[in-house]
Amino acid sequence: MFKKRPIRTLGFFKGNICLNLLKGWGFGTLLLLASFLGTSLLGGLEFVKVDFSQRIFIYLLSLIPFWFIQGGTEELVTRGWLLQTVTSKLNLSWGIAISSSLFSILHLGNQGVTALSLISIILVGVLMALYMLKTDNIWGVASLHGAWNFTQGNLVGVAVSGQNAGDSLLRFHTKSGVPGLVIRWSPLV
Repeated sequence: MFKKRPIRTLGFFKGNICLNLLKGWGFGTLLLLASFLGTSLLGGLEFVKVDFSQRIFIYLLSLIPFWFIQGGTEELVTRGWLLQTVTSKLNLSWGIAISSSLFSILHLGNQGVTALSLISIILVGVLMALYMLKTDNIWGVASLHGAWNFTQGNLVGVAVSGQNAGDSLLRFHTKSGVPGLVIRWSPLV
């Protein structure tokens, strides 16, 4: 129990865990790829390399649990606990606004952070809050978050929260000379 609340109120133990994990992972991957495609079409990224070695595939598979834990930890704090707590004390709108704002504040230390990227992270936080509310469990949104970071850092090779995530299947870099709004608005940066 935390604050006299059973752990299930954080979103655990609801529904088919495996199905929720798979749906969240798929949705997170698709969301990141859509953001990636949009940033690419606006000229914000340039292709650097591809690595189809057996080593990279083994490496990528070994990273998935760690990205799930990392994303799940942030989701447990912002959506599992804070969203639910603020909503119960105030209302749903305040719960979404405050939890999404904290989610953005957690990224203040990112390398290259800007006001626009923080606004973008708030919007992603709102989307994740809505996903959590729709599914009524933490598993899907934790998986969505982990998939977003994994896809960004280790499939397309763009820095996650301003940090290189290690080896990746593909590698893209932000283009120099591209209008700042394209790069700074994108949640990829």
